[in-house]
Formats: sequence, C-alpha cells, structure tokens
Amino acid sequence: MQIAITNAACLYGRPIQCAIIRAMNPLPDAPQPKWYHNVWFVLLMLFVVLGPFGLPFLWQSPRFPRWVKIVLTVTVLLYTAWLIASTIWIVRTILRVFPLLVP
Repeated sequence: MQIAITNAACLYGRPIQCAIIRAMNPLPDAPQPKWYHNVWFVLLMLFVVLGPFGLPFLWQSPRFPRWVKIVLTVTVLLYTAWLIASTIWIVRTILRVFPLLVP
C-alpha cells in the first residue's frame, strides 16, 4: 500500500508529498550515513577538539556542499592562526612581565 501511495504521489506531479513519503520510508537497501559524517560531529572536531586536523572529516562528509567546505576550511585556518598568534603574544607578555621566571 505504501509503495502505491509513493508512486501515485510521484506520478501525479506532487513532488513535495513524494519527497516526504520517501524520507519517511527510506529504501531498505540504502546505505546508512556514517556516524562521523554527522554535521555536529564535524563542527565539533573543527572548532573545539582538533582544529585543522578535523579538515579531513569535513572534506569526506557528503552532508556539506562544496562552498560550505571552502568557507569552513578558510575559517578554521584563520581561527588556528589567530590561536597560535595569541599564544605567542601571551608567552612573550608573561616573559616580559615576570623576568624572574627565565633562568
């Protein structure tokens, strides 16, 4: 019965109903997406845990369009460069303010 409804919705020019029915009833042999292709997992790896080491997760994920991958790659690289520059500035400031820490 469900297949007949799906075919009828698709044949009679109802693309929205066709898409909704197919989304609710995925094909049994369709491959399930991998857990590491989850959008939130990829974003967490990029900005919290791994930084630039999370870029392979981003580029292997089929859930992001190419333009989003490019924007996120540039953002992660700028974010990483800013973190490195901030760390160098903090260390220099600490060494300048507390000269007794340096032997």
